[in-house]
Amino acid sequence: MNALVKHIEGMNAKTQEWVDAGPDRWASMLTTDVEHWAEYGISTPAELDRYLSEQDLYELVAQSATKSYARVVLADIKDKSDEELKAEIEYWGKESERVFEEEKAQADRAVADVEAEIQQYIEYGAGNRETALRWMTQDETFHHSQDVEGFVYSRGILFTDFGRELVKELMEIVNFVEFEEAA
Repeated sequence: MNALVKHIEGMNAKTQEWVDAGPDRWASMLTTDVEHWAEYGISTPAELDRYLSEQDLYELVAQSATKSYARVVLADIKDKSDEELKAEIEYWGKESERVFEEEKAQADRAVADVEAEIQQYIEYGAGNRETALRWMTQDETFHHSQDVEGFVYSRGILFTDFGRELVKELMEIVNFVEFEEAA
């Protein structure tokens, strides 16, 4: 059996073990089609490992900076050693964690701000959450669910659990306006 295929089968077996080890886990498996890998210039386990490490680096940089910058970093690393590649992955892994924590803290602050705004409306006389949300959205025009999502997005919370739940709440509260046809 081809060494590359055997290497991939071993990687896939480890991935499957990880998936099987807990609920709500999923992962993709690598193809064992050697013709597929030949199109990438990969014919050995070492070449595959290098390729996959470079892809890891690309994703880490893209999450931390931009995809454009990730392409630059990836182009620069092509001629570097495996040790230099590993060092870049370690650096960008830490940077990715830092950016993630910063974004999470920012989202937490935004959620707290919206919760405080809702509470303020209740204290101003809305009396309950539903009325507070009506008052908060009364000057907005909603044509479609995307407008509701846009409203929540503008507060920096759409991609939080709180934001997703707020969208559901608002979908039951807001009045949707039909688009007027052009004359």
